[in-house]
Amino acid sequence: MHQAERKSLRVGVHMIRPDADVLTQAAELGVDTVVLLFPWREVEPTQGYFFWQMADEAVAGATHYGLELLVRLDQPPEWALREAANVGEPPVDVAAYERFVRSVAARYRGKVAGYIIWNEPNLALEWNDRPPDPAGYAALLQAGRRGVKAGDPAAKVISAGLAPTNTNDARAMDDRRFLEEMYRHGAGRFFDVLAAHAYGFGRPPEAPFSEVNRAGDGLDGLVFQRLVALRAIMERNGDARKPVYITEMGWTVEAVAHSAWQEVTPAQQADYLIRALDLAEARWPWLELAAIWNLGGETHPEWGGYSLLTPEGEPRPVYHALQERLAGRRPPAAHPRFASPQRVQIVAEDVVIHLGDKDLPDPWVPLYRGLRRSPRWEGVFYLDDPGSREWRLSLRIMQSNFWSNRIWINGHPLPAPMPIEDFSRTWVMHSWRVPAEFLQPGLNRIVVAIAHAPPLIQDRRFTYDDIQFTDVQIAPASLDQ
Repeated sequence: MHQAERKSLRVGVHMIRPDADVLTQAAELGVDTVVLLFPWREVEPTQGYFFWQMADEAVAGATHYGLELLVRLDQPPEWALREAANVGEPPVDVAAYERFVRSVAARYRGKVAGYIIWNEPNLALEWNDRPPDPAGYAALLQAGRRGVKAGDPAAKVISAGLAPTNTNDARAMDDRRFLEEMYRHGAGRFFDVLAAHAYGFGRPPEAPFSEVNRAGDGLDGLVFQRLVALRAIMERNGDARKPVYITEMGWTVEAVAHSAWQEVTPAQQADYLIRALDLAEARWPWLELAAIWNLGGETHPEWGGYSLLTPEGEPRPVYHALQERLAGRRPPAAHPRFASPQRVQIVAEDVVIHLGDKDLPDPWVPLYRGLRRSPRWEGVFYLDDPGSREWRLSLRIMQSNFWSNRIWINGHPLPAPMPIEDFSRTWVMHSWRVPAEFLQPGLNRIVVAIAHAPPLIQDRRFTYDDIQFTDVQIAPASLDQ
């Protein structure tokens, strides 16, 4: 690509959790892309049992706001780990990971632009505490590619962003060395886009990169422009035609003790970020996306200082600076928006919510969120314009036993409680009238809360009612007439 062909650099933001409020702030910020993590251990907590609510809601939100979505797939469940993995073998069940990736890609076919296969495998911390293994990661990347292309052939396969480090021991491998070794083991055939983590480490974005330490400050290339070294490795290995995505970048205003040397002021954080985007757009035509780590919604001490939002959700100066830079630059929505659809699927037919406090045999599923006491479920859905006419909420319920089990929408209790069912463990469809004034454009929330059992039948094992529900939909009441 020649400099004259350069298009405006796309700007995105990495979200730590796909929180609906934070997703709304991403849309208000003006970015065109969001990077989300779908933790394997949360989506498939038990082998073969998928819990899709979190991912479904995130995809629905990104689609509603017209945001391009990139999804990172890692954080394996305990059941998928392989403690005795040899060199060249990933420390997870590769076949199980491929099935997981294929399941995700097939479910969101056409709605997710690309999948990031793992995260920072050059750190033992991200490799089940085993020494970094480029050959093993190449094997995992190959399996991830098979899974993505089987589920959604049009989706991009994105390599894992590597942690910038100069360490070479059992804890970490220098990202430059790791990438060279990835290519040596054939990884170049298995990704469409190279992901990179480009941090500033307390220094301005113009701080020059060099392969050796020339400044006498011990940083040895730990600067934003370290990215040029990774690009050079791509070009030496014949991958000059592939683009690069920065999937994490930023500066921290609240560094933890061992990283205190990286801390900048809030004003510097804003200034450095904008200067970094300007530099990248002017000099690196091969860079197509820069996603900032992170938008917010997380109080982890090592991550919160990078956030564009405070722990309370308030914008930092960097949020306003980025919003000003992006004003008027966002392209048309990748997924065109229409008037509110005639029917909105809030919970899919293959997602079952079990509220209560007991583990029960089939056809009961594990308790919601794995909590032994799960008396409350929350979900979200999106509408463009609810209008002024009444809507109808419907869901399939199995065995609601008490009149005090209730449903709320945007804080409004629906007038009728859940009807009492028998103990036959059968599914029955019920519906409720929802006044239009209960609904709002954009983000809407729904809550199902169950009651305590009557005191006479409570014991140490039986405290709450146990119910299951699925296939939750909301639609204009006129459709039923």
